[in-house]
Amino acid sequence: MEHKSLFARNRFTKFISRVVVAPFLVTALFGVAAGGLSFAPTNTLAAAVKTKVVTRLKVEAEKAKLSSKTLISKKYKGYTGTGYVVFPAKKVGATASFSFTAKTSLHRQIIFQFANGNRGKSVLSLSVNGTRRDVTFAPTGGSTKWKHISVTRYFKKGLNAVNVKRVKADADSVSIDYFLIQETIKIPNPTAAPTATPTLAPTQTPSATTVPATPPPTPDPLATPTPFFESKMPWEIFPNETPWPIDQTVQASKAYFVATDGDDANAGTKEQPWKTVNYGVSRLTAGCALYIRGGTYNIVSGIKFSASGTANARIIVSSYPGELAILDGHGYDISVPEFQYDSGIFNLNSKSYLTIQNLRIQNAHCKGIFSDRVSYLNILNNQIDNTYSCGIGLWDYQYTASTYAHLNVIGNTITRANNMDMWSNLPAVATPSEASHEAISISGLAYVEIAFNNVYNCYKEGIDIKGNSKHVVVHHNYVHDINRQGLYADAWHGQITDVLFYNNVVARCKGAGAAVSGEGAASGVDTVTFRNNLIYNNRGTGFFFSKWGANLARDKIKVYNNTFYRNGHGTPSGGNQFFWMTGGMYLYSTNLLNVEIYNNIFSEDQAFEIAYSKEYLDENPGMTIAQVFAAKGIQVHHNLFNDPNKYRTYPLDVGWTDNYSKAYAYEGVSAIVGDPQFVDVFSGDFRLKPGSPGSAIGALPSPA
Repeated sequence: MEHKSLFARNRFTKFISRVVVAPFLVTALFGVAAGGLSFAPTNTLAAAVKTKVVTRLKVEAEKAKLSSKTLISKKYKGYTGTGYVVFPAKKVGATASFSFTAKTSLHRQIIFQFANGNRGKSVLSLSVNGTRRDVTFAPTGGSTKWKHISVTRYFKKGLNAVNVKRVKADADSVSIDYFLIQETIKIPNPTAAPTATPTLAPTQTPSATTVPATPPPTPDPLATPTPFFESKMPWEIFPNETPWPIDQTVQASKAYFVATDGDDANAGTKEQPWKTVNYGVSRLTAGCALYIRGGTYNIVSGIKFSASGTANARIIVSSYPGELAILDGHGYDISVPEFQYDSGIFNLNSKSYLTIQNLRIQNAHCKGIFSDRVSYLNILNNQIDNTYSCGIGLWDYQYTASTYAHLNVIGNTITRANNMDMWSNLPAVATPSEASHEAISISGLAYVEIAFNNVYNCYKEGIDIKGNSKHVVVHHNYVHDINRQGLYADAWHGQITDVLFYNNVVARCKGAGAAVSGEGAASGVDTVTFRNNLIYNNRGTGFFFSKWGANLARDKIKVYNNTFYRNGHGTPSGGNQFFWMTGGMYLYSTNLLNVEIYNNIFSEDQAFEIAYSKEYLDENPGMTIAQVFAAKGIQVHHNLFNDPNKYRTYPLDVGWTDNYSKAYAYEGVSAIVGDPQFVDVFSGDFRLKPGSPGSAIGALPSPA
């Protein structure tokens, strides 16, 4: 089922000039950043700015405030200062404390010089202003062998209290020589010249008669990733839809105001604004808009709505036109009973017809925006930065996948989501091994649109459609430079049904570009389509059919008219030949039915362009792969391959601990072999030149 987007349905053709939108949207539309500042091209900007690491404070550990269980020693050499501090073995509660006055609010590094013997690891807690993170000190091999460990923590402007404490009865003492607090600053480089755009030398595609039978003696020429300098967003690359900014405050029948110098005893007018966002939002009824004046607001508890809007009278919360309201959750009171890590700065629970737009939300010990059992919700043009969990997480925890529907997440910028540095321990809550969920998470909902979002520098997955969500469209998003998969369909608590991913760009992710999984028990994936996406230069495989979790069935999956370029080039580890997930597309799971892969371009991916795991043959002895695929309804046809891996002998060993498999390259039927003739990969232009053998396939049209 093809979906009509919010913009196609409503056709907002009038731009409201006073709207405050995320800077990247303004840039895409008008070529200027918010506030009238021009954006420099990526290569010019990099050349014009340098960074410098500066030390703001060095504390000799013996000068810190120490508890009675903590010892000062000079026994082992190699320390600086007048000695070092010993956190004795099994002495839970041994503590060292000091303070640091910061001129600005900023994430900074704390570097420990330590020695930890050879009996085993030691765990100390590091708390900054009461926000705790456990730090594991590995054995150093002796008490005179000093090493360093670095942890990034958030420091507020002004006085900060730092506390280091032994929290586990480990078998070895750990010695701390000193603490360094450092930060990275940007300094101008007035003499720098713009970096010249490199010229791509033409590559001759090897033919079947000239390819050597054995690997060449020189290293793989594709081992080093090629640099790219994108200058366009997906909505500029794919021209069929335009992301007009939306300002729904024009629908409001009554306006209220919040300002940093207001008073909650006021009337909430422009002249007499309220002071706190929480109070202002709690006063809204159907048809009301709350304008938040520019400035920073410290959010100490979740922002909740007291009422729902209606179809003709939404409730809207927005920055004041021309200003930016910053909602900062660093001081969120985690001791109150209402606090949960599945809450958010905004808690939009059991309400409908709400709009959150044009805000900056930052430093959340939970999610940025969270909803449970909400319908007709619009989240538009917000900047969300530095959250422990999702930037935006929308749920139906009853997993009805039909009761709560019609949610739109449009034009937002999500950065530093799933950041463990924002974890804050609760009593009796163990520190998790990783942050929860993904940058944008949709779970158990129906009729959802995720579009024109910019998701980058995040610590886990990018956009995840999971639970048992239905009728979801994900398009024109730019997901890049994150630590795991860019786009993900991941079934839990039932069946994911009717999900469409199109016109997205995924680049430079440390995991797969896109993946489809059936992780949860009693779950599955049915009718998911990936078309016209550009997926390139990711360390992991371009497209991954995983075996994660319960590895349940994926049925009726279509992957067509996508472009996959230079994926799988991550650095191998542990003596492996390849990165743990490699290639252009890997059919690792055999629990696939009715999968069709066609009209895609696969070019210069590592190890293979398309491969299947040996399990397909092991589970069907005596059958060829063509027979196995026919029985499962798996079709691979009419794809273009520009494959530098022809010299390899298959199968190849690929995978990771407890998940190794042998992979066989596969081209399917009616394959096209040749150079796709991209216009200019160095500038991110993956359109095809006239005369390309793939002119009718791939993600992007040929230039006029």
